[in-house]
Amino acid sequence: MVTVEEAKLHCHVSHDEEDASFVTYIGAATEWLGKIDVDVVTDPMPIPIKQAILLIVALYYDNREAIPEVRRSTPLPFGVEALIAPYREHCV
Repeated sequence: MVTVEEAKLHCHVSHDEEDASFVTYIGAATEWLGKIDVDVVTDPMPIPIKQAILLIVALYYDNREAIPEVRRSTPLPFGVEALIAPYREHCV
């Protein structure tokens, strides 16, 4: 599992005012990966999966507003697909 502290460190955030948002971002990223057949319940979580979650969390943090139409064509931050590919349970 990715912690709030890990996510804040990744996003270079040192204050606590947005901790609740980070909980939401981590949950959303983890749930989304689970829905595309990435095993997110393995304990300990593989480092590439943690890194993928952190990249998605950073995307959510940096884009707290609606993402412009132009940027929607790239649904995953750079590198996420490569990080999660070996961990997908059912490759399409």
